[in-house]
Amino acid sequence: MIMASEKTPLIRSGRPAEQRGASEQLDKATISTSKSKKQPKFNWLFLKRLHIVLRVAVPGLCSKSLLLLAVLILARSAEEYNYYQMGIIPSKFYLALTSKNIDIFKEALWKMAVIITSVCICKSGGELVAGLVYVRWRATITRYLHARYFSGITYYILNTTDQRIDNPDQRITQDVDRFCNQISQLLPKIIIQPFLIVYYSYRTFVGLGWYGVLGVYLFFALSTLINKFIMSPIVSVIFQQERKEGDFRFHHTQVRANAEAIAFYQGGENEREKANKLLRVLLKTQLKSVHWQFPLNFSVFMFDYASTVISYSLIGVAVFMGKYDNMSASDLASSVSMNSFFSLYLLNGFSKLVDTAVSFAEVAGFTHRLGELIEVLKEMEREDKKRCGSGDKEEESGGLEGMANKSQPSDCQLSLPGSAPPLLPKVSPACLETVAVVNNLTLSPPHSKHTLAQDLSFNFTKGCNILILGETGTGKTALLRVLRKLWKPVTGFAQLCCDGSHHYVMFLPQKTYLTSGSLASQHKLKRKGIRNDRASLCKPLKHSAL
Repeated sequence: MIMASEKTPLIRSGRPAEQRGASEQLDKATISTSKSKKQPKFNWLFLKRLHIVLRVAVPGLCSKSLLLLAVLILARSAEEYNYYQMGIIPSKFYLALTSKNIDIFKEALWKMAVIITSVCICKSGGELVAGLVYVRWRATITRYLHARYFSGITYYILNTTDQRIDNPDQRITQDVDRFCNQISQLLPKIIIQPFLIVYYSYRTFVGLGWYGVLGVYLFFALSTLINKFIMSPIVSVIFQQERKEGDFRFHHTQVRANAEAIAFYQGGENEREKANKLLRVLLKTQLKSVHWQFPLNFSVFMFDYASTVISYSLIGVAVFMGKYDNMSASDLASSVSMNSFFSLYLLNGFSKLVDTAVSFAEVAGFTHRLGELIEVLKEMEREDKKRCGSGDKEEESGGLEGMANKSQPSDCQLSLPGSAPPLLPKVSPACLETVAVVNNLTLSPPHSKHTLAQDLSFNFTKGCNILILGETGTGKTALLRVLRKLWKPVTGFAQLCCDGSHHYVMFLPQKTYLTSGSLASQHKLKRKGIRNDRASLCKPLKHSAL
């Protein structure tokens, strides 16, 4: 039923039966789309989406996000410098012990104590700054997504008619959190490790020769190729796992929100079956992820432990080829200790990059989901601007004014296809003002060719009661969705045209929604643009005898 009063035109929606028919077709479309859609992998698309997400996290060169990242990189760099100093100290101990020089031994002990203290300070400071980067980036990305997700009716479209992405709520909450937490730990390593590799490659070349550097690089190339081969399917599995997690969580959210209605229907058994079915699908995907983690972890651990053998093998080649024949036993022990550290740390630098394979596979899954969400939100924003531009041109042409000035009876009934005979009209005051115009409107559910109503033309006016009749699924609620810009019309248009229409026209959905917060929050939600001072809040309370 649709009513219009002299004070506040009231529009009340009926049962959304036509949306159920549309959702069935959308489910079929979603299944076919998901099958044909390429699975996300560790590829150029991942790098493109990672760049998109990082640009959101770091909006400018002067942003606090970039400043915190720079501080984090400096802290990690200081930590690596202290590791370098700690690595060459053992060579001092070897020299002092083999030569029985107590002065060198005391100096090495003193330096070691200072370096250990410095390492602890740098490492703790680095963890602190990494936590700050994580919180800052999460706030920046989430606010960016909120600004576009809650713009207009984007949240409605993504959760109902648009099937390009799944579980936008999970992407904005859980995926953003896990992405920021892991990337704050991984990004400094990825930035610093190339410089460390170049430096330790040079030191290894000086100590062991070209074959030492070549051996390390060949070892890393082999490990990278094997891990890249294993990583690609894991990224796809993690992407699917997060989708199944969202479906499972959403079902339990629905049960919590509709617990009383389910209890009245005694639908607990039915909901249990659905929950267990979603759980089985989720566990199947999780088991697939666990199985793929085994070869990846085996490869990572194998190359980690093999790096020590490779390091001593390269030193052995240098020693047996006579590179250190002119050194004394003390100098040889010191040199072997130092060069073994350089080659081991070069291998360690490569190993750290290899070790990030496990974590980066998860990051890649979150990156694809967030990048996909940002791409869809940007595309919807462009479509909305284009639609608003065409709407402005239509209004400038004077089309709405001409339609609004058309005469209409003070009371009317509109019969949709399949409706019962119209009821007798009620007597009401003359129409005072046009609230909305419907002109040559044809309705169809989104992504459906089924026509609900065709060539509708009439006006909503203040003081005129309008009763819409029709059987279930004939488009009564669909008409309100088009009028509220939730659905797009096939042809024609439906437009709220009175001044300040959003302030004076209220849509009452069949399912009542109460936002979180106080009574003032409910008043602000229902009456946008109205002052929320004490007087404006008390007036409706007194009017309703509360």
